[in-house]
Amino acid sequence: RIDNFSLVLQQTINMNLLELNDAFFKAMKRRYYPSILNRQFVRDLGDQITEPHTFHSRPAAGRAPGGDIVVYATGAHDGVICVAKFDRDKKGNLRRKILIEGSLSTTFESIPAFRSKLEVRGDTLLFVSKRHEKDAIYLWHTKRKRLFGMFTFDGLSVISSPTLSPEGERIVFSAIDETGQLDLFLYDIPEDTIERLTDDTFAEQDPDFHPTSNGVIFASDRCRSSSGANQGIYMVDVGTGRIVPLTCGAGKDAYPDWAPNGKSFLFSSDRDGVFNIYEYHMDSHTITKQTNVLGGVTMPSFLPDQSGFVASAFSEGEYHIFDFPLKTGEGLMERVMAYDEYATGPNWRKRPAEDFSYTTENYKQKLAIDFAGAGVAIDPNFGTIGNGGQIVLTDLLGNHQYFFFFGNSSYGMEDFFRRLNFGGQYVNLTHRLHYSLGAFHLNSYVRDNLLGFRAEKRVGASVGLSYPLSKFTRVDASMVGRYVERETAYAQIGLQKSWVATAFFSHVVDKTLWTIGGPLKGWRYYVTVGHTADFQGRGFETTVLHFEVRKYFKVTRRIVMAHRFLTRNTFGSDFELFYLGGPWDLRGYDFREFMGRSTYLINNEVRFPLIDRFVLGLPFGTIETPQFRGSFFFDMGMTDRWIINTDWLGSFGAGVELNLGYAPVIRVNFTRATDFSTISKSTNLEMFIGYNY
Repeated sequence: RIDNFSLVLQQTINMNLLELNDAFFKAMKRRYYPSILNRQFVRDLGDQITEPHTFHSRPAAGRAPGGDIVVYATGAHDGVICVAKFDRDKKGNLRRKILIEGSLSTTFESIPAFRSKLEVRGDTLLFVSKRHEKDAIYLWHTKRKRLFGMFTFDGLSVISSPTLSPEGERIVFSAIDETGQLDLFLYDIPEDTIERLTDDTFAEQDPDFHPTSNGVIFASDRCRSSSGANQGIYMVDVGTGRIVPLTCGAGKDAYPDWAPNGKSFLFSSDRDGVFNIYEYHMDSHTITKQTNVLGGVTMPSFLPDQSGFVASAFSEGEYHIFDFPLKTGEGLMERVMAYDEYATGPNWRKRPAEDFSYTTENYKQKLAIDFAGAGVAIDPNFGTIGNGGQIVLTDLLGNHQYFFFFGNSSYGMEDFFRRLNFGGQYVNLTHRLHYSLGAFHLNSYVRDNLLGFRAEKRVGASVGLSYPLSKFTRVDASMVGRYVERETAYAQIGLQKSWVATAFFSHVVDKTLWTIGGPLKGWRYYVTVGHTADFQGRGFETTVLHFEVRKYFKVTRRIVMAHRFLTRNTFGSDFELFYLGGPWDLRGYDFREFMGRSTYLINNEVRFPLIDRFVLGLPFGTIETPQFRGSFFFDMGMTDRWIINTDWLGSFGAGVELNLGYAPVIRVNFTRATDFSTISKSTNLEMFIGYNY
């Protein structure tokens, strides 16, 4: 009937080849693996909401403005943690929409993936994100799709799992205080007051407000075990502060979630060796086991109609959100220990420090080599500026860093020692204000089409400061004092010598999102002002101004539009020049072909994938290359304020690069130049090794 075997299977047994293969392996595992015999696969119990090859966690179920059920969850998007929403379109298909992206602004600097739950209460979505140096609680209006509340608290860190009271005016959350205790706190929104609900050595996590009363359930390690290995579910009355134990099994009970009617709650427990979902019935003090899976299910959240629940499960090597039906029944009797009103338990014993065998010592720096290598440096402005070796040493914490370099720029043995290049720098990252100290002895050659040969010797020291205003913004300052000797090809100028000092100030903002292929989206800019003072008045005084801005637009997950504007300017008696031309800036022209005291550069580029994996089979084995990417680009540039100025020049073309991950790329460009009236007739071929802007 059909010449396709898979279609024959589909029509005969209502399974295609892949489904039959999956069923066969499951049957074999149940037959030969004892642990699988009594458990189920998570896909056999629930429907997967999230797409394959994605990461999602901490689901929270609510209702959309139209009344349909909607699920919120934390997830990974473009390599960062975000808050996503899942609902169904008119055809009934599930769709995902990203509501809030983390790691791209100071408002949402870092959204925790596992630590803190999401909660939906009516039209309000509660979640936690880092803001500057503190965690903050955010309130998001699900109908208006905007933030309407943000709260931070002095003296509290690692805030987790905020839960809103039924009237919407109080928030209970878990946080660590300045002494390191993890306790519950109650924040009154109208009164702007905070109250401590627990104050003990036990850890209280994942609180959940009762839908109609003052009861808040939470997970805590104040259970029977003296080692604190067990964890149970407790309830605290926010009015009286009285704590009542609800579960105290042999394992860890965690992630409690009230039912919409307040008569039961779901929680996750590993009392049978694997985390599964249980329902605790308040009236009968019994539990019903909802899942019995092999890989584990955690973080349950009731559906608004109480017909089922959503939870996070680890399935086939990935974290996904599943929708499970709710089982009903009398359940199993859960024995609860009759502890006192603080539920500390008579068998709990906090171990004194002398019981532990470890000893303490003051931290001492012990340096180790982090990097050692050799190479040649090429700079678009200075040309070939160095060769030799580098070595980097750091301590265990990385707070103390030592950089050393050495090389030689001589052409023969007669000036070998005079042309030595060496130096060192110490960087201290112990505190928020970073500082550095350095010393150097440098010799460099510069050649250009107009000034010819120039040699410069610099001997001096430097000091630098860097202060991060946030994860994305910082200010830098540095001072460099040096003795300078400059020799040019023009005999009438002679050897120039002087003592000079330069001060630099910079402001940097970087909100780009990087992937293996380079920046994916976001923007960055920096502005630097520097002034050189010549203490002997010999013509070295100058002021420089640099400004650069970059912007990246994500067309698709792997296609990016990249733009850059750069200007460099110098003012003063020193004839310092900047250059354009070559694969590092104005492509399609000779390296450092144009010069001026002011330069302007505009780069535009579309980057896209070409070959993800290329394997060449040979008799002695295979050779595999990393991914290849392609690009189309259009550049513009000009120089000004010198003997020969240029009008705006341009170039366009295409490039192919071998992407080595986070290492520099190897790239070949095919370019044509234009002065915007004519286009060059020949295609220029140029090689680029470095990082894409």
